[in-house]
Amino acid sequence: MQNRYVGDIGDFSKYFLLRELSQSGFKIGLNWYFTEPTEKELKYNGGDGKHTDYLIYDKYNIRNADPELFDHLRTLVVKDKRIISSVAELGILPHINNFFAEPVELRNERESWFNRSLATLKECDVVFCDPDNGIIPKSVLPISSNANKYILLSELHQLYSTENKSVIIYQHTARTGKIEQQITSKINEVEKVLSIQNKNLVQVLYTGLGTSRFYIAIKQPSHSVVINNIINKTPQKCSGLKLLGLFNRITSKIDF
Repeated sequence: MQNRYVGDIGDFSKYFLLRELSQSGFKIGLNWYFTEPTEKELKYNGGDGKHTDYLIYDKYNIRNADPELFDHLRTLVVKDKRIISSVAELGILPHINNFFAEPVELRNERESWFNRSLATLKECDVVFCDPDNGIIPKSVLPISSNANKYILLSELHQLYSTENKSVIIYQHTARTGKIEQQITSKINEVEKVLSIQNKNLVQVLYTGLGTSRFYIAIKQPSHSVVINNIINKTPQKCSGLKLLGLFNRITSKIDF
C-alpha cells in the first residue's frame, strides 16, 4: 500500500469489505505492507492512484452501497489527506483499531519487520494484508529489491498456521491471462502452502472497477461459518453495481 492509493476506487471496495467484516465480532487488524513509490514508479506509473473522480461524479453509482464510506473518502480526497493515517483519523474503519504502518523492510531486516507486525496485531483474530501486488510470485526472490511489494509465503504460513489468524490478502491481477484462471491458480497455491484440505476455507471476492484486483480470504476453521456468511452476503449488498463479485469455484465464474 502507498499513500497515493488512498481514496482510489480500489480503496472503496477494500474498505467496503473491511467494514462488513468488522461486524463479525472478530477483532480485525490491518497490516498496510506500506511502501514508498520509487522514482521509476513515479516516472512510468505516475497515473497510479489517480482514479478518484468516482468520488466527485459517482460515475459507478456506488455511493448507495455505503454512503458514509463514500462521503468519508470524498472528504479525504477533497481535503488532500491521502495518507494511510487518515483512514483511522477520519473514521473510515470505525470498528478497526489495530494498524501496522511501518514501511516494509528488505532482505535481512524483513523478518524483524514482520515480527513487529505480529506483535502489534497479536490480539487480532483476522489480519488483512495489503501489499502493493499481493502474494509473491515464483519469479520474485524474497531477497530482491521489489519483494516489499508482496507478502512472502513464509509470512502467510506464520500468520495462518503458527499464529492461527484468518488472513485476507489483497491481490493485483496480471495483465495477461484470464482473471478466473489467475484466481484459481492463487487459490491452489494458498491451499498447497498451508496444507488446506477443506475447500470451503478459501474464498475470493473480485472487483474490476478502476483496476482489476481480488481479495483472498483464508479462514480458520473456527471462524469459517461467520466469515463465510459475511463474504457470501457482501456482493448482495452492492448488487447490480459490480463492486464486488464472489468467485464460484464450481463454475469458475464470478457472481455479482
